[in-house]
Amino acid sequence: MTKVSIIVPVYNEENNLKACLDSLVNQTMEDMEIIVIDDNSTDKSLKIIREYVFNYPQIRAYHNSKNVGQGATRNIGLEVTNGEYIGFLDSDDLVQPVMYEVMYNAASLNDFPGVITSNVQFVKEGSEPKVNPEFKSRDTKGRLIDTCKNPEFIYDQSPSCCNKLFKRDLIGDYRFLENCVWEDIAFVYPLLMKTDTFLHIQENFYLYRREVDSGVSAKGFNRNSPLNDIFRVADEVEIQARKNGRLGEHNLETLNYLLQSNTLSEKQSATYNIQKKFYELVRLIQEAVCFRRLSEIDEWDESREYKNKEMVEFYNRVTEKYGDYKQLDDGLLSARADLHLIREVEKLSDENFDKQSERHF
Repeated sequence: MTKVSIIVPVYNEENNLKACLDSLVNQTMEDMEIIVIDDNSTDKSLKIIREYVFNYPQIRAYHNSKNVGQGATRNIGLEVTNGEYIGFLDSDDLVQPVMYEVMYNAASLNDFPGVITSNVQFVKEGSEPKVNPEFKSRDTKGRLIDTCKNPEFIYDQSPSCCNKLFKRDLIGDYRFLENCVWEDIAFVYPLLMKTDTFLHIQENFYLYRREVDSGVSAKGFNRNSPLNDIFRVADEVEIQARKNGRLGEHNLETLNYLLQSNTLSEKQSATYNIQKKFYELVRLIQEAVCFRRLSEIDEWDESREYKNKEMVEFYNRVTEKYGDYKQLDDGLLSARADLHLIREVEKLSDENFDKQSERHF
């Protein structure tokens, strides 16, 4: 079995693909395979991939006969990998040359945890990301996190799958959501909750290219856009937490009641406290990733009246599904979403409710 497999989905990235693949073939990790899958590109991406396959035996390439999207393409890669650990790299991003060697070696020092994570370096708009061939990691051992004792540390992790390595056994038959935006979130958080431990390397290994013309907000999405995919993603986080046993048979309200009743054994109390922490974590993730979308609606090239209406409708749907955001920790929520904007939209929602009530009477 190969130690590390990296899956690279590619769609129309002829301008960035060579730099991406160069950062992989120049890794110091020797026992590593690179799975590159062209998602039916219409530019020269496939030609570039074939050139790299010819020159680098560690690369295996596949071509989709039709465009199926990033989630489905990653799933194809998961079916053909041989690695003990599996990672992902977006075809417009890069990784520092020691990334996978340091991460794997650190895992070997920590009894091979389910997930290994690192930091992400965001490249400024207009700048060209570059790897440093002399890059040396200051952190080579990492910090091991017990997820049952400290589930809150899961929330601190980036929802990206690309700055991480996942143990094959942990992934099992779980796969990315397909035909869905933000599929990373529904893959990463469930696996971080499923594993007993994960290892964090405090190093900026992953270089994330932030483009002006990329992302949901830049595409001018509207009411009929994939914006609503975020609810599918948020629901999946909870579904998998239940499936993996992190959430028990009781709901959060019942758990709070039981924990205050002084009728539980020490073992029951410990179990219910863990379940409560995971319930709170799931709710925080759900509301944070959903409310983050408000900032994207606010950037639409539409009238203020239209955007306000859409934000109010979206806000109401989030609170109806996942509860009142004021029950969450302000500091944690604001780390993932614009708390000021949430409060402004809440005011608009209250004003609309008052107006409707006046008309009713």
